Amino acid sequence: MVVSIENAEHYIWGEISDGWHLLNTIIGLSVVYIATVLPFTIWTLRGFVNGIPVELEEAAMIDGLSRAQAFWRITFPLLAPVMTTTFPSMLLLIVIFLLRQMLFPKPNSVA
Repeated sequence: MVVSIENAEHYIWGEISDGWHLLNTIIGLSVVYIATVLPFTIWTLRGFVNGIPVELEEAAMIDGLSRAQAFWRITFPLLAPVMTTTFPSMLLLIVIFLLRQMLFPKPNSVA
């Protein structure tokens, strides 16, 4: 069985709207979108960061950088290729979020 994003959204919406009263709220929609995109983003970023040699950070720390400075000056610039992969998926979610808000406003809203 292939699980699509729509099926995952439907399942998560069922769980959230049951007792949390988040149906037709921006918070509820945000929770669903984060739950559907975050696993892919973490999986992609983790695989890429694990491929960066630890020796690069160790060499930077020997040269006098702290761990945070080594991350921002060495590791973070190396993440540019993977960011070009994960950023469009987050951007697509924002577009879908705004489109859904425009097409399906709250039932009690006045047009």
